[in-house]
Amino acid sequence: DKEFESLDIQLLLSGAVKRGKRVFRGSKTVDLTTEDDEILVRGSLFQLQTLFMKGLLSLASRILDRSDHVCIKAAVRTLPDSFFSLMKSDCPGGRYFSVSFLPCGDDFEEGRQVPFFGALLSGERQVEEDDLELLQIYGILKQHNGEALVQRTTDSVPGFTMLLPVQEKRRNMQAPHNIEDAALRGSETILLVDDEDMIWDVIIDMLQELGYSVILAANGLDAVEIYRENPGTIDLVILDMVMPEMDGYQAFFELKKHDDKVKVLLSSGYVSEEDARDVLEAGAVGFLQKPYRMQELAKRIRAIFDR
Repeated sequence: DKEFESLDIQLLLSGAVKRGKRVFRGSKTVDLTTEDDEILVRGSLFQLQTLFMKGLLSLASRILDRSDHVCIKAAVRTLPDSFFSLMKSDCPGGRYFSVSFLPCGDDFEEGRQVPFFGALLSGERQVEEDDLELLQIYGILKQHNGEALVQRTTDSVPGFTMLLPVQEKRRNMQAPHNIEDAALRGSETILLVDDEDMIWDVIIDMLQELGYSVILAANGLDAVEIYRENPGTIDLVILDMVMPEMDGYQAFFELKKHDDKVKVLLSSGYVSEEDARDVLEAGAVGFLQKPYRMQELAKRIRAIFDR
C-alpha cells in the first residue's frame, strides 16, 4: 500500500496513551508497560493512530467502568503457526507487537484467547450494543495483517489484545541516521496549527525526532498570537485550513500582515489544493492533502528550507 511506511509503533502507542489519559479523570488510572527498544511496524500512520485512540476510548473505558485501573501491556511476542491454526486465524507464525488492555493485576492466558471476529461468528461472544468500535479496531488490524484476541478475565471484565506483525530491521536501519535520514533532518522551529488534538502528540514527536523544535497552536487565532509573540524565531508554519475561531484562510492573511516573508505550508483533509489556490497565489509555500505520510511531510519541509 502506498500509504504504508515503517513506523515506530511504540511512539504511536505512547502518544495515544498521553492523549487518552486526559479523558479519564478522578481516581481512574491508565498504566502503560512497553519494551525499551524501537519496534517497527509497516502501516498507515493515521490508521494506526486511530487504532490506538479507539483502543483507549473504547477498550480502556470498558475496563474503567468496572475497575479503577487499566493496564496496557505492550511487548513483542514470537508466535508459532500452531498458535494461530489452533484459533483458526489466517495469520502466519512470526514476531508480533502485542498490545493488551486488561484490568491491572490480570494477565492473558493463552489457552483462553480466541479471535474476536471468530468469537462473534461462532456465538462464543455475544454481540454487544457498542461492538461497532471493536469491529472498527478489528478492521484496521486486518488491513495491517494483524489479529484481535479476546478473553474473559477472572472478574468478568473483558480483556482485549491487538497483534501487529513486526517489521524486521535491516542493519542500516539500526544505524543512528543513514544518508536518507540525514537529508530529511533539520533544526528549525515549526509552528504546527491544527485543531485535531488526536494527532498532536504523534506528529510533534515525529517532527522532534527529525530534529525540529515544534510549537503547537489549536486554531488560527492562537497561531497569529504565538507568531507575533515570537518574532524571528518561527521558521515555518504548518497551517490547517479548517479550524474553529479563525480558519486557515484568515490566519494566513493575518500572518502575512505581520510578516510578509512568513513561510506557510497549508494542510487539509476537507478542502483541496484547488480550493486553496488564492492562498497559494498570495504566497503560501505549498499544500499537503491529509492524510499524508510522514516521509512526504519531511521531504516537503526540507524542500521549503533548502530552496
